[in-house]
Amino acid sequence: MFHTTHAGWATACLALLPQAPAQAPSKPADASQTSAVSEIVRRLEQREARLKSLKLELRTEGSYPNGVSFRTQGTLRVSGGTHFHIRVASHFGAASDIRSEVEKVVTPKGVWTRQKGPVEEAYTTMTAELAERLRRARRELAARRPSRPEEHLPGGLADDGKAALGSQLLAGLNRQFDLAPVDPPKKLGKVACRVLAGARRRAGGEKKDAGAVDPTAVQRVEVWLRAADEVPVQVVQFASDGRVLLKLTIENLEIDPVLDPSSFKLVPPAGVTFQDVRTHRPSWAQIQRLLDDHAAMLAEQAAKDKGREPEKDSKKR
Repeated sequence: MFHTTHAGWATACLALLPQAPAQAPSKPADASQTSAVSEIVRRLEQREARLKSLKLELRTEGSYPNGVSFRTQGTLRVSGGTHFHIRVASHFGAASDIRSEVEKVVTPKGVWTRQKGPVEEAYTTMTAELAERLRRARRELAARRPSRPEEHLPGGLADDGKAALGSQLLAGLNRQFDLAPVDPPKKLGKVACRVLAGARRRAGGEKKDAGAVDPTAVQRVEVWLRAADEVPVQVVQFASDGRVLLKLTIENLEIDPVLDPSSFKLVPPAGVTFQDVRTHRPSWAQIQRLLDDHAAMLAEQAAKDKGREPEKDSKKR
């Protein structure tokens, strides 16, 4: 997780396609469709368990609800499930007049981050213990609310290299959208792909015609899987009128390249030292909000569990 630029990178990590025609909402997925996607997730998880290392490049474009466009380019390396290195440059506005950069390295010893924006360039560090607290908080919060695709990008961007082939990306999207195979197969450049697509699942009790549809909300998604190994290499999000809101493309994906663990390091310029993330106010404010949300969730669950105890006791009596 990019603790201070998660919104700037992770949400800016999905790119626009040319405008597409409006798509009619699909029918709710039947059991066979859901099972088919779950089987793909299972196979990806098996490959992830055997994965030694990974390298890829990311390319995105998109626009925010206020109309401001963005594009990003980045590289990612993951080794052994313990080492993680990402660099991303983001450009905002039609003239790309605003630029930001983020670079992050994760090892068993901790986390080091460089963030450069219009105002400052900051080098921060985080202990392994705090990083683990954040991973746990994100994981448990994600289990209680709808998953956002950018939290489970291929390469495990949200969890420092876990789920590196996109299993959780696909699982999260399958919870939110009625994913089903689309024929015929397609090509992404020269790469043969299978495509899964589906409309947003309606919340419990939500009627099909309930109120006006938010034109900025994602109503349909496509997930392009490499035919050779089912790894997600493109995600496209559509509005209700068929406009493409966001697209993420994975390029030059290498599985199990030789990566030296000692190369996973972030070296600041001469005269610059790393600052403890707890003393960097913008970073710590976002981290603290996440930890507070997690603590509130645990307290709420504890209260619910305590409220159920008398009922269980009464049944025993």
